[in-house]
Amino acid sequence: MMAGEDQSAVIAALLQEAVARPLRSGVERP
Repeated sequence: MMAGEDQSAVIAALLQEAVARPLRSGVERP
């Protein structure tokens, strides 16, 4: 696995978490 691909996977995971957290909060607090 190349470092670039690994970095992209990490960034994608961070973005996913950043998007999922506010969405979960919105669902829990309508």
